[in-house]
This record gives sequence, C-alpha cells and structure tokens, in this order.
Amino acid sequence: MTKLKYEYIIPIGLVVFSIVALSLLFTYSDFFNGGVGTNTTNNDNLGEQEELNLTGVLFRITDFNMPGTDDQNHTLSEFSGKWLLLDLMATWCGPCKEVYPVFNKLKGDFPDIGMLSVSISPDTDSISDLKKYQQENNITWTFLLDENETLAEQCNTRYIPHVMIVKVLTSPDKDGKLGYVYYERYGAPDYRFIKHKIEDLMNKYG
Repeated sequence: MTKLKYEYIIPIGLVVFSIVALSLLFTYSDFFNGGVGTNTTNNDNLGEQEELNLTGVLFRITDFNMPGTDDQNHTLSEFSGKWLLLDLMATWCGPCKEVYPVFNKLKGDFPDIGMLSVSISPDTDSISDLKKYQQENNITWTFLLDENETLAEQCNTRYIPHVMIVKVLTSPDKDGKLGYVYYERYGAPDYRFIKHKIEDLMNKYG
C-alpha cells in the first residue's frame, strides 16, 4: 500500500507544475509579447492628443470668409500662426461697448495680436451700420458681419458680448479645424485678468 501511495506523487506533481506554469504564462503574456497590450492603446490616444495639441483647448473652429467694414472679405487664415482676440457682438448690444476700451489697451500691450469684432446679428446690422458704429466708438480694428451666423453656431454663442482668445494654426488640423479657442467669456473682460491670461497662454503654447 505504501508503494502505491508514492506512485501517485510524480503524476500529481506534474499536474500542479503545469497549472502554475500556465498561470505565469497568462499573467506575463504582455511581457513575452514585447509589451503589447492595454498600454499601447493608451499611448495611441495620448499620441493623437499631442498631435492635435488639444491640451487646454475649449473648442475648435473652422476657417470663415466674411465681409468687413474696410469693404473687403476677411478670413481666419489671415491670422495664420498668430493669437487672435475674437469678439462676437451686435450694434444694439449695450454691454458690447464695454469691450472696446479693454481691447484698445490690449492692442498697445500686444501689438502682434490680431483683433476682430464680428456682428452675429445680420437681421439688424449691415456693413454700413457697422462702419458708423466703428466710427462712433473710435475703433481701429476690423468689424465683420457673420451673414449666415455660422461662426456664432460654431462657438455655441448664447449671449453677447462673447469674447475669446484664439490660437490660429498655420494650416487646418486633420479634422479641418483652424482656430483653437483657449479662453472664452460672456461680458466685457477685466483688463488685468485677460492681459495676464494672454501672457500665460502665449508662454504655454507659443
């Protein structure tokens, strides 16, 4: 009987060893396959985010073509590679007038920054209305008319003034977006705050 009892030790040992070996094989399968596994998917996602440089971006907008108060059409791509202060407004909007003194100061602080005010009220505004409004408020930058309200739709504008800080790419990204909006605000911005915000964004994103 003793001899028979020990005869089962070797087969049982082989079974236990096989189970442990298979367990280790499944546990470290990523290692044996050169590290290919869940981490690769995560790295792909990070790579895509870095490629699009979406860190800090609130939303993105496509290029546009709109008539301006200088009797020329203007596009977002005119500001290629630059930062742009974008102001969505209407001539009938009282609070919109509070934006312009702030923009005038910022123009002195950042001479290379672009500035655009865009009326998103084509039913009440016209180019001639905007020209008169521009003269009355001593504004030197260009006013545009969003005739089809496409920009307002892209920016999901709910109130005006709608002020944004936009980085314009040198060419559209793979999704066809040209402008990356890093900051937005409803209402006239505080001069000191937005000046600091522009400096911070320029330092971070060039």
